[in-house]
Amino acid sequence: MKNIFLLGLGAVGASIAAQFYDANYPIKVICDSKRKARYRRDGFIINNRDYKFNYVTNKEYKNEQPVDLVLIAVKYYNLEDAILQLDGLIGEKTIIASLLNGIDSEDIITDYCKCDKNIIPAFIYKIDAIKAKNVINCYSKGIIVFGEKKVGLLKK
Repeated sequence: MKNIFLLGLGAVGASIAAQFYDANYPIKVICDSKRKARYRRDGFIINNRDYKFNYVTNKEYKNEQPVDLVLIAVKYYNLEDAILQLDGLIGEKTIIASLLNGIDSEDIITDYCKCDKNIIPAFIYKIDAIKAKNVINCYSKGIIVFGEKKVGLLKK
């Protein structure tokens, strides 16, 4: 996988981005132009280290090759607005993993992207990231659990 994008640069997202960065694995942070300007200006301090991630808007990336993997790490209440940033990035082979702990985040993403076969149910736990403005402290890297969606478990 060459084109990995992260949507959401809060405490959890920034911690994940830092792990990719530290492993020399290229990850792009998808964001709107307003956030891109702020992120470039302020940067991120994660565990006392300054990070300058690769920020890109969907308009800048539209004509390039499809994204291989999108990790979504926004807060649940921001999900519907945030996924608009994926416009033009999702190809028929793009894999999407939502790290939200909500029970219907995958459904919301599926409704928007129209690509349910490409969405891997996932969540992250054992992460202790705390954010104050552009400063994040995280001592437990977290564990991402991937699974499969079970249909028909709950009967009405």
